[in-house]
Amino acid sequence: MTGSKVVTIDAQEVERARQLSIQAAEFYTVDDFKAIDCYSQALSIYRNVRGEEHADVARTLTNLGTIYDHCGDKKQAIEFYNKAFATYRKALRKPDLEVAFTLTNLGRVYSTSLRNYPQAIKSYRQALIIYRQIMGAEAEHVDIAKILNSLGFAYSSLDDYNNAIRCYERAEIMYRNLVGEESAEVGISLSGLGMGYFGRGDYQRAVEFFHRALIVECQVWGEENESVAETLDKLATSYSALDENQKAIEFYERSLSIALRLYGEEHSLVAKIRYNLGAVYSIDDEKKANDWYNLALEICRKVWKDDDYEVAVMFDYLGVLNRESGHFEIAVECFNKSLVTKRKLLGDDHIEFAKTLYDLGLVSSSLNDQVTSFHEPSADCACLLRNKPSIFTKTPS
Repeated sequence: MTGSKVVTIDAQEVERARQLSIQAAEFYTVDDFKAIDCYSQALSIYRNVRGEEHADVARTLTNLGTIYDHCGDKKQAIEFYNKAFATYRKALRKPDLEVAFTLTNLGRVYSTSLRNYPQAIKSYRQALIIYRQIMGAEAEHVDIAKILNSLGFAYSSLDDYNNAIRCYERAEIMYRNLVGEESAEVGISLSGLGMGYFGRGDYQRAVEFFHRALIVECQVWGEENESVAETLDKLATSYSALDENQKAIEFYERSLSIALRLYGEEHSLVAKIRYNLGAVYSIDDEKKANDWYNLALEICRKVWKDDDYEVAVMFDYLGVLNRESGHFEIAVECFNKSLVTKRKLLGDDHIEFAKTLYDLGLVSSSLNDQVTSFHEPSADCACLLRNKPSIFTKTPS
């Protein structure tokens, strides 16, 4: 009888944990803090009843990671996803799609939030292996194609354009077979291929892929869409690299027109396009170029928040521009704002923080004065900075 009572009590506790998980799912996006509380209670019960090495524990850890991810606490999200993965590995004897889902989430946070692309690639590749083990080496599935697109972006962000192109090509073929020619996913793959060929210096092929991406995006969303505006901006940049500046200006102006209709004056995309227009005009019309640059700077000052990475990147570009033109005080302002954001989102020992700190140091040398209270990057970070061949910072398509 005693054993029967224990089993009954355990079953009741497991059911209570299950109900708490259901409540947490209902709170998700409505009240994340209540969702965290419910999942935390469920986790405690599962650990007491099931032990540490059980799929229910791993599943709840994944769910907590998802909630923290949604709240914007990326470091907590990473911690819970990693714990979930470690628990799954002990709890499950064969490949499971839940593990692949956790690894995909882990890769996404590493890539798009923490800009830790080597870790993102590791997580995505582990997820891909599991999908292949379950579905077969040649299987085509939308989740596999999505991982390939994500891998393409991570490789491109590390300037590994050959691997990026291979991943985007496989994703594009898979998406075409699975969802057809006119899909947002195909557009993402085509745009990624454009970025890959641009990175390799093959600007003509970049133009071809951006044009193809633009056709698909307009078919899917219509012209009044942010992705369309961004692809027009990339297309213009490719034409500029080919010294076809009139075409570049034409596409930048189309991009700017859409961005203004979507967001108005005060938006990071509007600032970026205006900066790019300044870069084109700088070739033969310095006054017009400075007008565009000043408009971009004015927007960035208005929209800056300490958690907006896109604006931080714009401040980097504007900082370099003003340093090179001798406007050192404005350069200091730009780099300091970028550093505040990067310190908050990435931490002091991240390569992107180190690059901006280095740029600020160049201004400090020019002024022969101490212009910042930010500490020096760690030795590891300084080593990364010395060995990184490019300072071009990419953002997800």
